[in-house]
Amino acid sequence: MSEYIGSPHVSVIIPIYNTAKYLDQCIKSVLSQTLKNIEIICVDDGSLDNSVEKIHHYENIDKRIHLFRQKNQYAGVARNNGLSHASGEYVYFLDSDDFIVPTCLEKIYNKAKETNADIVLFDGTSYDENTKIYTKHCFLNIENITKDVFNVYDYPDYIFNCTNPGATTKFYRRSFLKETCVLFSKYRTSEDIYFTSITQILANHIAFVNEDLVIYRRSSTTSVQHKIDVKDCIYALIDIYKKLNSINIYNI
Repeated sequence: MSEYIGSPHVSVIIPIYNTAKYLDQCIKSVLSQTLKNIEIICVDDGSLDNSVEKIHHYENIDKRIHLFRQKNQYAGVARNNGLSHASGEYVYFLDSDDFIVPTCLEKIYNKAKETNADIVLFDGTSYDENTKIYTKHCFLNIENITKDVFNVYDYPDYIFNCTNPGATTKFYRRSFLKETCVLFSKYRTSEDIYFTSITQILANHIAFVNEDLVIYRRSSTTSVQHKIDVKDCIYALIDIYKKLNSINIYNI
């Protein structure tokens, strides 16, 4: 059993929906982190399998794990719910069918402290559930980024394509999220596009760790990529357009 003393350095927020078959690997990857001063906030989004029972098992083993339940309202609402319960200095959003390498949280936490970053970007490996093939370096694109710490005014042409729009390759200062009041969209799919895009625009300091620290599972039966609704993506892009105009950033 592991416990942290005082406020945790990192709150790991994991939305869960019918991913019991992957939960062991996901949760164990967080429990085995070299950075121990963390909390793990699991938000079950109305699962119909035995996901809740699995989380209860880990709750009994490690007091850093906390389970919250909600009716099915999709991943964005679950992440927002988890964020409302977070007490860590930094926040990391991990999907329940993915997993992280043992040094992930320590490396991105140290980078955030070293650079005073609002956001730390990092790379990951893609794992195809069908072919069993791992493909490295899939998410970070920094060949046009020459500064170690940057923001939208440094690279307005690259701020959106220096990384993927998913939340699992980003690490956030919690006070930054609280100040900016940015939340995930409530759409069934594409719920993270608005959140990741607008936070990258609003951040004063963005840093990166050019290493594969997360393993993203493709082609799984629970993966949202099989259920993407194009309308949700369009609505998210419209929301981004409106927000950028409202803060006078769209023109750059």
